[in-house]
Amino acid sequence: MDDFERLVKKHEDDGFQFQSRTTDWGRRLVGTRKGAGKSSGGISGILDRALSGTQRMMIGFFDNDPPTLQDFQAFLKDAEKFYDDNREQAKITTILVVTHGRLDKKPLAFLLERAEERVVGLLEYKSLGTSRAREPLKSAGVASSVPPPAVMTSLLDYTAITKAVPSLVDKERVLYAWEVYPEKPLGDGQPVLAVTQERGVLMRRVGSDMVHDLSFKWEVSSEPEVEIDAGGPLLRIYDGSREQRLRNRDATFIQAFIHHLKWVRAGVVSGHMRELEFDKELTDRCAPDFEAGRYSDAVRNAYTLLETRIRKESLVPANVVGDQLAVEAFKPEGGRIPVGVSKPEQLGVQFLFQGAFLAFRNNVAHHQEISGLDRATTFQQLSLVNLLLEQVRRGKEQFHKGLH
Repeated sequence: MDDFERLVKKHEDDGFQFQSRTTDWGRRLVGTRKGAGKSSGGISGILDRALSGTQRMMIGFFDNDPPTLQDFQAFLKDAEKFYDDNREQAKITTILVVTHGRLDKKPLAFLLERAEERVVGLLEYKSLGTSRAREPLKSAGVASSVPPPAVMTSLLDYTAITKAVPSLVDKERVLYAWEVYPEKPLGDGQPVLAVTQERGVLMRRVGSDMVHDLSFKWEVSSEPEVEIDAGGPLLRIYDGSREQRLRNRDATFIQAFIHHLKWVRAGVVSGHMRELEFDKELTDRCAPDFEAGRYSDAVRNAYTLLETRIRKESLVPANVVGDQLAVEAFKPEGGRIPVGVSKPEQLGVQFLFQGAFLAFRNNVAHHQEISGLDRATTFQQLSLVNLLLEQVRRGKEQFHKGLH
């Protein structure tokens, strides 16, 4: 009987019955123990008996010594599934990680930080005290022609960042950087991923001038796309010589981070308006004033644009202004841009425009500074104008199709 069998028998003697299967990362055993329950009465006793009635544990035994990062990631996925499948029906006592030699958890920290917290809290580590010939950890970066294992990364400290990714232009600033192969000492030729303020994601090799910036231009390029395949989210980054592939939370984090930086450069409000496909002219005219805190100007420009757009599409004479412009443009009988297929619906849209002009536009037009405007109320006003501009577009389209 070897050391692992003795370990399993110890738990069997304690009442667990195991089911075992071989996985890609090693052996997975799930043990079940039926408890007798406690004899105390009342609700507390019922709960005690319910929890102690069925207990489960999982044992993960790795053949590789030490386990590769990919194998440990696969084990964590199985552990999370075991936890999700059993937490409602049984009390989970432990998830035991068994290795031949002492397990160095430092290279695994990146995975453990991103795993389900309650699962990580159940992990216990057991060394059998024997050590096989140690195998090198599998390479995480792969050429594009090879099926990709997950790319593992770990954060660099500031000193390592400045060594690996020095600022390339005066305005460039490295915000975050990762080692692509955290199991190796940081040295010449090792690739590093860096998110920078000016250029997005860079792939740089330590000690080399070769830098690849994905040809990413903040103002014109789309954000990097995360693919979904059988292995989960995947982000491809070509570093000039081969394709690096980021998996799972790395991929989605970098995509979200670039999205955030793009918003910051454009201005949060501009980014929000563009993402929600606000009217382009409204965004271009009003977002700069909004970002600068000129709330009255932003709202005034919005209603000026709305009035101009209505007049252009409805051909209402220039001497008709304010709420009367709304009446002439949107009235069910004789209006050039009535919106809706029934008279009550068309009247509703007309009243909506009249109300916006009477309640908000007139105040904007007659006062240099508008009282009560702050960041939130200004954005609400811009959202209202955007809704009204969309109604103008719909009404004109309807008019041309003869549906009024």
